[in-house]
Amino acid sequence: MDFSGLSQAEALARITEEVGALLDAGTLPLVLGGEHTIALGVARAVLARHPDALILQLDAHADLRDTYLDEPLSHATWAYRAGEEFGFDRLVQLGIRSGLREEFVLGRARSGYFSTELAIPPAVRTRLGEHPVYITLDLDVLDPGIARAPARRKPAGRATAS
Repeated sequence: MDFSGLSQAEALARITEEVGALLDAGTLPLVLGGEHTIALGVARAVLARHPDALILQLDAHADLRDTYLDEPLSHATWAYRAGEEFGFDRLVQLGIRSGLREEFVLGRARSGYFSTELAIPPAVRTRLGEHPVYITLDLDVLDPGIARAPARRKPAGRATAS
């Protein structure tokens, strides 16, 4: 997709529209690449068609800021926006090891599940099995020795054996 000349809001609307069309056609979209703000557009498309869906976020960063550099739509705010729009209880956040204190407080208090680990407790696994799930993966959840390309690498990531 070409996003030249589009604002963040316009680009997200286009992502939502394109992913929605794929879902309507009965396909299971695999969205790769780009800045993590795109996850909000995908989540909007999925939840418009599956209102009971959950969002499984595998990421080193909480992405629960209200704004980042005075912007409400960014890689650091997409999960907060999704929580606002669809309910924070729909967020299952795993591998989180970076964020502001406020993001950790919010995640632990309001997310459906929030953990620095990748292990999924039985009750959370059961809940995920009862709903459609949108999975969003940021490679920085992995150890930088394995995934060297992420722009915002964080130490203590998970190894492939995890």
